Amino acid sequence: MKVLFSASIGGRNQYESVYAAIVNDLKERGFKVQADHVLGVDAKKLAEVSDKYRIEYYKKLIKWISEADLVVAEVSHPSISIGHELTIALDKGKNVIA
Repeated sequence: MKVLFSASIGGRNQYESVYAAIVNDLKERGFKVQADHVLGVDAKKLAEVSDKYRIEYYKKLIKWISEADLVVAEVSHPSISIGHELTIALDKGKNVIA
């Protein structure tokens, strides 16, 4: 089963250990987890990317949501983009755990 993990990149400094624990637990349970876009990105560099990069990233995100069987989101830190991702997932009929 494919799981897309999502969480606020802005909240990563505060919640990174929680994010990692969730991802590790999902992997230990045998799920294939997409989480690099949260855990493997530098928030400062992300603020400096081009519009072209942002468009390509958004296309990838839509693909990841479409391919996922389940979307798991850590929502302790406010994030408009996570809400948007969950809306897309629900609109596509995906199971969502927030």
